Amino acid sequence: MTVLIVGGDKVDKIKEYLEQEVGATRVKHVTGRKERSMELPSELDLVLTDFINHNLCKNIKCQAKEKCVSTLFSKRSLACITKSIYCWKGGGCKGLHS
Repeated sequence: MTVLIVGGDKVDKIKEYLEQEVGATRVKHVTGRKERSMELPSELDLVLTDFINHNLCKNIKCQAKEKCVSTLFSKRSLACITKSIYCWKGGGCKGLHS
């Protein structure tokens, strides 16, 4: 599975988690600072919402819908990312979000 991480600067631990726990074979990262739009070449997009602007977030969401790409919006903390991925995998989300 190919995963695109949008946002954040230091995402090494997140990449490691995605490779080991989720089975990602390729993880690409873009900071989202200068990008106003981008191509989504992945099977899963992980958008770190605390580091990108609303316009980029909207652009990613629209592209993902057009291409039927799963998109997760999460804060940068590994705990929040873990919860989002758990829900995405079908583990049920009841009671996980504060």
